[in-house]
Amino acid sequence: MKKMSINRFVSSNIAWCMAWLVPFFYFANIFRLTGNSPLPYIMTLVFCGSVGILKLLFGHIKRNKILWFMLTVLLITGLQNYFIIENISLGDIVSNVLYIGLIAVMFAYPMTYKQSIITFYISILVFIIGFFTATRLQGFLTSSSNYVSVILILATSLYYITIQTLNQHFSFVDLIPSLLCFFLSVWARGRGGIICSTVLLMLVTVYYLKNFVKKDAKRYFIIGFIMIGIIIYFIIQDINPANVFMSLGKLSNRGLDNGPREKIWDAYFKEIDSNVWYFFTGAPIRHIPIIHNIGDNTHNSFIHLHATNGIIPFFIIMALIINAMICHLKNSKTLYAIMLFVIFVRGMTDKFIFGQYGMPILMYLVLYPYFDDYIEAQVNKNIKP
Repeated sequence: MKKMSINRFVSSNIAWCMAWLVPFFYFANIFRLTGNSPLPYIMTLVFCGSVGILKLLFGHIKRNKILWFMLTVLLITGLQNYFIIENISLGDIVSNVLYIGLIAVMFAYPMTYKQSIITFYISILVFIIGFFTATRLQGFLTSSSNYVSVILILATSLYYITIQTLNQHFSFVDLIPSLLCFFLSVWARGRGGIICSTVLLMLVTVYYLKNFVKKDAKRYFIIGFIMIGIIIYFIIQDINPANVFMSLGKLSNRGLDNGPREKIWDAYFKEIDSNVWYFFTGAPIRHIPIIHNIGDNTHNSFIHLHATNGIIPFFIIMALIINAMICHLKNSKTLYAIMLFVIFVRGMTDKFIFGQYGMPILMYLVLYPYFDDYIEAQVNKNIKP
């Protein structure tokens, strides 16, 4: 009995340490995107992804065939694109493999609630400091202000994923992450981020009111609907809260006009129309000046997936997203459904998911229905006493 207790203690502490791998990966990503060295990000991705691949090989993850299937599909289509279409590099193909490993780490080593709290507030601290110190966008992020909301939504996702995974009681305090995500996204002034963080705040608030408010429900509903009404008013007013709150951000209004994105997408689809083969393989971005001249950024995660891997992975992942959304709603995994919807919508206007740092979180939500029993077993084994 004593030996079992020691083994359980050692196993739990190893799992606790391994659960920090994903937060460290996202901390390194924030460090990179705020203009610092990308080396910690690269090293963390290689280490975390390698741990996950080893776990897939030797860790007896149940139903791991679907992860191997996704890895194989992305590897084959990526190599095909590299040699024929040339939209993807060998480094990007290796990154996709490592991201699959990172997903395996998320399945095998679920975060604790305290870890999710620490992870979120360390992430948010960067933007709170930036709020007071940045005088212009280039002094804060190396990319556009739209990516402020991307990083915040991903940090918030890790928080809510952990609550759902652990079946943690959702309290009023747990509304704070979505509220902070909204305020800082408004500060950054990217339209896609403002809309998605608004939807996130509204859905999480409704989730809280519907499921957890037992006493004084009428008062909470009134407060909730007033808050939602104010947010809707902001949107109706062209996402400009009376030029007061947004002026505190000190950043530009870039991102409020979606015209350039529409031109980018239109140019990509016209290139597909020029050759039926491109529908299956992805259209060569080097042939599209409006995209090629801005670093091959399609400003859409799903168009990017098609451009780098072709139509087969695109259809597979879209089918998995639909299946996951149905399963989450059917099995009362409401927070999973909310975060999947928000990330999906956010991915429609920026390239941050496939072949990028947002891929592990989205694919965790997409593939959860196939690993729910395994993840629950890991929670009981590694986290619960």
